[in-house]
Order: sequence, then C-alpha cells, then structure tokens
Amino acid sequence: MGNLQEHIRKDGVRKVDGPGTLRHDCPPSPAVDAEKDCFVYRLFGQPGPPARRVERLNARLRVWVARAGDHWEVVNYDYGVIR
Repeated sequence: MGNLQEHIRKDGVRKVDGPGTLRHDCPPSPAVDAEKDCFVYRLFGQPGPPARRVERLNARLRVWVARAGDHWEVVNYDYGVIR
C-alpha cells in the first residue's frame, strides 16, 4: 500500500467520494487470507494533462484488512476504473 496514493494520483484521481463502505460480497483472495469483507471507496478525477482532459475518471478502490495484534493492517487491495 505504500505507494498507492502516488499511483492513483498519476492516474488522475483527485477525490475520494465519502467514507468507505464495508461490503460482504468482495471477491476473496486466499493467497493473503482476505475473505469476502472489504471496504469500498469511490474515486473521481480526470486523467491526463489539463489541456487534454476529456472524460472524468470514475474508479473503485477495494481494501481488505486483517487484525494484526493490537492494530489493523491492509492485506490486499485492488483498484480499477468503473466503465
């Protein structure tokens, strides 16, 4: 997760719409023990340089977390454009 913010800013994301929503129907990821519960965020922005911005970016960020001792940590995430 270390460079996620930098990565999505390069893609043109400039806004997160509201708080994340806890979902119980996310695709599981057994490789990292991520089950079907995840937080979903809606992201908005405009890709490309200002002179070439044509369409708005509408994306979804899903984040799976797990308890690690006395804190929570991100075990998996995916990010993709919603068409």
